[in-house]
Amino acid sequence: MSLTPRRLLLLLPMALVLGVGTGCAQVDVAAPAGTAAPVRTAAQAQRMSLRTTIARLTSGGAKVVFVKTDRPGQGMATRCTPAACTPFLKRLVTQDELRITWNKILDEEAALNPKMKVIALDDVYCKDAAEPCNDRLPDGTFARPDGTHFSKAYMPVVAKVLAARIASAVAS
Repeated sequence: MSLTPRRLLLLLPMALVLGVGTGCAQVDVAAPAGTAAPVRTAAQAQRMSLRTTIARLTSGGAKVVFVKTDRPGQGMATRCTPAACTPFLKRLVTQDELRITWNKILDEEAALNPKMKVIALDDVYCKDAAEPCNDRLPDGTFARPDGTHFSKAYMPVVAKVLAARIASAVAS
């Protein structure tokens, strides 16, 4: 049986699964106009936005499951070379602290809110702790040929693990 979005929704009523990339910046964010709130970092603003979003999404009793942002794979070299790499892709490879900060925020907020769960997947395809990680499969191909997106052949493997981890998170 293949895992389709509809089957996943039938499997997990009252659960919302979110995978969100890192958006933490190294800049300060000004307080909203007309407020006396102090200037806060982007990570603090992101945390406040996350709390507001979780409260809205869980107000009807649903649990929200976040998938941690994973490390890019070695296939990133196919689109981010020393000679040509967009700032966004370069940040994925060289500024891992942004991913770490976001995942830490998710873990901390989940510890405070029983309606929020966090799961990770990169242990399914990353063979080491490096950045970018070694996501090479036994046949020599990459699980994520471009470093971020799964190959068509590997998608069912990840989908099966994802469904099992979501079901476990929602049941706890």
